[in-house]
Amino acid sequence: MTLLTATIALLGTWLVGAGLAAVALRGSWRDEPGARALLIGSAYPLGALAVAGWLYALALLRIPASTTLAVAPVALAALVAAWRVVQRTRAGDWRIWRAAASGSHLSPGERWIWRALIGWLALRALLLAAEIVSRPPLPWEAWLHAAGRGHLWHALRAPATFVPEPFWWNAGGYLAALSSVSLLTPALDAWTSFAVGGFDDTLIHAPWLAFWVSQLLIVYGALRSMGAAPLHALLGAAFVGTLPMANAHAALGGTAVLPLASYYVALAVFASRFARRLARGDGAIAIAMMAGAIVAGGASALLWLATLLPLAVTRASAQTMRKAIGAMLVAAVLAAIAVAQNRLFAPAGLQDVPSPGLAALFQHAFLLGNWHLLPYAAAACAIVGVRTWSDRERLPLTGVVALGAVAVIALSATSAGYRLLGPIGVIAQASLTFAPLLGLWTAWVAHAAWSDTRAAAPGSAHTGATPAPVATTAATTAVHGS
Repeated sequence: MTLLTATIALLGTWLVGAGLAAVALRGSWRDEPGARALLIGSAYPLGALAVAGWLYALALLRIPASTTLAVAPVALAALVAAWRVVQRTRAGDWRIWRAAASGSHLSPGERWIWRALIGWLALRALLLAAEIVSRPPLPWEAWLHAAGRGHLWHALRAPATFVPEPFWWNAGGYLAALSSVSLLTPALDAWTSFAVGGFDDTLIHAPWLAFWVSQLLIVYGALRSMGAAPLHALLGAAFVGTLPMANAHAALGGTAVLPLASYYVALAVFASRFARRLARGDGAIAIAMMAGAIVAGGASALLWLATLLPLAVTRASAQTMRKAIGAMLVAAVLAAIAVAQNRLFAPAGLQDVPSPGLAALFQHAFLLGNWHLLPYAAAACAIVGVRTWSDRERLPLTGVVALGAVAVIALSATSAGYRLLGPIGVIAQASLTFAPLLGLWTAWVAHAAWSDTRAAAPGSAHTGATPAPVATTAATTAVHGS
C-alpha cells in the first residue's frame, strides 16, 4: 500500500509541474519539435520545487505540517493541473503521442532500433525502481546529507536545526553526520514521508527515479529542438540514461546530486532556448529551474550558474561571441589557479587535507568511474568535431560545457570542493552534476558532425541529388515534431 501511495505522490508532483509548465509554454508545446518532451521532462523538477516551497511556507508561517496540510493542497493542485492539461489537449494529440512512442513514423529498420531503445530504457527504469524500493541506500551522501533531516522534519512536523559538532555542545540543536548543502532533498524526504504515512528508508528516494526520467525527456526534447531526428534524439537520451551504470543505486554516492543535475541541464536547455528566441515561456521555466538549482545545490549551484554566462552572447556576432567566450574561459582558469595556489576556501579542520587532485579526477573519469564512457565520447567529439562545435550556432553551449569542465577541475583540485560539496565524494558530486549536460552536448555535436558528413557526401540531397517525393499528412508532421 505504501508503494502505491508513493507512486501516486510522484505522479501528483509531476502533474503539478506539468500544469505549471503548460501555463508557461501555453500552446507552443503542441507543434514545436521536442516541445512535448520538454514539457513533460521539466514537469517533475518544477513540481518538486513547488512541493518543497509549500513545506517551507508552512514552516515560515509556523504551522505544524501534517499529512492533510502537506498532501491535500498538492493533491488538489494536481487534480486541477490534470484537468487543465486534458482540457488543453486536442482530440488527436493522444493518438499522435501513441504513434510517436511506438515509432510508427520511422522506417522498419529504425522502428526496431527505436522500440529496442524504448524497451531497454523501460527495463532500466524498472530495475532502478526495484532497487530503490527493495533496500535502503548505503550510508553515503544521499542518506547522510538528507535522510536524518527529512526524518526529523516528519517527526517534529517542522524542519529541525542541525549544527556542526564544534557548535553543538554550546548551541544545542541536532548534530548532523554531514553538513547539508541541499534544502530540496530533506523537504522531498519529509513530503514523501507525509504522503506514505511514515518515514521509510527506501521509499524516500523514489523521487530520484523521477529526476532520472526527467533528464531523459529533457535531453530528448532538447536534441529534437536542436534539429536531431527522433531516433537520433532517443539515442542521445539513452546515452545519458546509461549513466550511472545499472549497478549503482539511484540515490547513492555522487548521484545524491541527481536533482541538482536535473535542474542544471534543464536550466541550460531553457536558457539557451530563451537566448535564441526570447520566448517568455522559456524564460519563465529557466528562472524556475535556476531557483530549483539553488534550492537543490546551495552555494555550489552558484558556481554552476556562472558556467551559463556564454549563453548571454548567443545573439552576438560570431567574432564577438568567440572573443567573449574566450575571455570568460581565461578568467575561469585564472580564478581556479588562484584558488588552488592560496587555498582560499579551505574549511575549518580541512586546511591540511589535500584536495582530491587532477590525478584522482583523471582516474575517476577515464579509468574507474561509473561515467567513464562519457569522457571518452566527449573527448572524441571535441577533437574530431572542431568545425562542428565551433560553429556560431553551437558555440554558446560549447562555452557552457568548457566552463563546466573548468568547474569540475576546480572543485576536484582546489579547496573549493570541500567548501561547497563537503568532505566526501567531491569528484563524484562534481562530475555527476555536470555529466547530463556534457552528454547532451556530446550527442548534439556527434549528430551535427554526422549530418554534415552525410550532406557533403556525393549524391546527397545537399549536393544536387533530387530526393524522392514523400507524401505528408498533418498527422505525420505532428508525429515527427514530437
